[in-house]
Amino acid sequence: MEVANLLDPSFHGCRLTSNSMNRISEFVQKYYSNNAVEIWTQILNYKEKNGVFANKLAWETVGKVDPIVWWNGNFNDSASELTQMAKRIYLFQHHLLHLKEIGQHLHIFMIKNIID
Repeated sequence: MEVANLLDPSFHGCRLTSNSMNRISEFVQKYYSNNAVEIWTQILNYKEKNGVFANKLAWETVGKVDPIVWWNGNFNDSASELTQMAKRIYLFQHHLLHLKEIGQHLHIFMIKNIID
């Protein structure tokens, strides 16, 4: 998920393709239409580390704290819309990975029981 790659401070969009920002803007417009302009402005500043996102100490703590703690601690007040979006996407992705892991274990369990 491109938006997750962008908003995870550990990656900060390093795996995005040339068309990724267009798809991310479509995502923001579709799922956050009420405050899409505010979120998009914050995304652009975050991507370039401008404005409130120019906080050098915040970027030095990437990887030292959980991404949700990072967003809450650094930008919950100054970029609240993007912080809320980043937290939702992180939790969604985390739950998807967990479900995938459960599915793999279930698949192995079923194969073992069928073979045994």
